[in-house]
Amino acid sequence: MFISSLRRGNGFSLSANMAIVLTLALSLTVGFGGVGFVLAVLTVHILATRLEVISRSLGNFNRDFLLSDEGIVSVTIIAYVLAIILIAAYHVDNTREIETSLKLFLIGYFVVNCVEDYSLRAIFIGSAMGAVLACGYALYEVGFLGLERADGPTNAIRFGMMATLFSGLSLVALLFAPGPRRFSMLMTLGAFGGLLASFLSGSRGAIIAIPVLVLLLLPRIWRRPRKSAISFLALYVATAMSLMMLDVGSLRLRAIAALDELQFEQEAEVDVAASEGTAAVAGSEPVALAQPVSMEESVRARQQLLALSFHMFRENPIFGGGGYGWEREAVRRMQPNETGMVLPTHFNQAHNQYANDFARGGLIRGFAGLALLGVPMFLFFRSKPFSDREGSVAALAGLMTCVAFSVFSLTESVMSLSLPVSVYAVLVCYLMAAKSARQGSRRTSEGSGYVQSAAVNGVPGGATP
Repeated sequence: MFISSLRRGNGFSLSANMAIVLTLALSLTVGFGGVGFVLAVLTVHILATRLEVISRSLGNFNRDFLLSDEGIVSVTIIAYVLAIILIAAYHVDNTREIETSLKLFLIGYFVVNCVEDYSLRAIFIGSAMGAVLACGYALYEVGFLGLERADGPTNAIRFGMMATLFSGLSLVALLFAPGPRRFSMLMTLGAFGGLLASFLSGSRGAIIAIPVLVLLLLPRIWRRPRKSAISFLALYVATAMSLMMLDVGSLRLRAIAALDELQFEQEAEVDVAASEGTAAVAGSEPVALAQPVSMEESVRARQQLLALSFHMFRENPIFGGGGYGWEREAVRRMQPNETGMVLPTHFNQAHNQYANDFARGGLIRGFAGLALLGVPMFLFFRSKPFSDREGSVAALAGLMTCVAFSVFSLTESVMSLSLPVSVYAVLVCYLMAAKSARQGSRRTSEGSGYVQSAAVNGVPGGATP
């Protein structure tokens, strides 16, 4: 069933779709950086065509292509990569982030310029399989190995975030792009498996995104109410609430601790201000506040990281402080300093993508990072993801991807890490191409123009992938 769903056009299209399925399915359980299969197939294809695909793809950058959604996304990615390279050259930084951004470019190039026939089910099958495998991996780590948090071969934070996104994409396929029974069963397992993996990871950023993703589905359900869709979504929400009440992954306890920490910080600021005011009147020394040991030191540390980011941006608002500048400042703030804020440990990033971009790269990298998330989000939204028009399912999945990463970026510098960047590139570029194809605009095999197609992949109307 899976192979027949992906068999579109020539043999390379099949292998390309399979590469994207495997990249998503194994990204949370195999430590190859989430990019291995896609780049492997890309390399084989380039060599098989004797580099002809590269010269042919250069012809795609004409006016028609640049005005298309795929062209706009491609230019946005190129601008982002150039911004990263410019900032690294200016600060004479290490090349790690350049390598990560180049993965984003290479995957986008692969999808937009090499794959000629798109099967939307490749994204949904890969996402659901990734969620199911992540769930199994998480149960093994927590239940068998006795770990406190599931993290797979990566990190508990990004493990939970990607599992949450895969769960949401499975929901989109199940509710709005139903297929054969086995396909629906896989999507169901993916939706609930990814949800459980998210909680077992103990990632607060992942859990914050769950209600946001659910809200994204409601406008489309309300336009054409279906009792089965509403019932399933209600069951999904009830399951998430039950997992929270059962304190799976200690998330309820960690959330309470985080709120207590924030409340303590606010009370401490008030007490310090009152003490200073009393000292000014009575002439006495202010009394130092006792600092209780918190269950979640990371909450206070993240506040300090935001302050550090603002300081670096203010020092150099155009180019930021660079990667080495961040390292120096972070190490300095681990010791008592004039700011009065001491980091409990060394943090190599701001745990906030937006703060990280503006601190390290100033306005240049900051706006490039916002465009990387915001431009595709706008293009997917412009394609009416809440309607029943052609391409709307791919547009809804794309909008969910961009919104999810925007939420994840509030608690982690996700776009500076190899795994999230690779997953983001696969999903955004592939869904953008699938959306454009289903709306009847796709490139010819020569790559030099566009033709109109009433049905792509043998599916008229785009109602099902």
